[in-house]
Amino acid sequence: MTGISVWNNATEQNSVMELERIRRFDKVGSEAILLDELLAVAGKVKGDKALAECDEADSYLCMIDMGFRIGEGCGTTG
Repeated sequence: MTGISVWNNATEQNSVMELERIRRFDKVGSEAILLDELLAVAGKVKGDKALAECDEADSYLCMIDMGFRIGEGCGTTG
């Protein structure tokens, strides 16, 4: 997503490319979150007052809405 943003001149740099890869030897790949689980997470994020107070709720909801992986989301919102 961020690569496409750079390609279309929406952002100046792809901050995801600057992140260091996570190396894990006990597990291959990542697991997708099922839609029902994702909607439940979004509901909990929206209802969490502590996340809302420090504006983290918006970051999490942006990642959910855009389909960012955690590394991409942290790279773009960090």
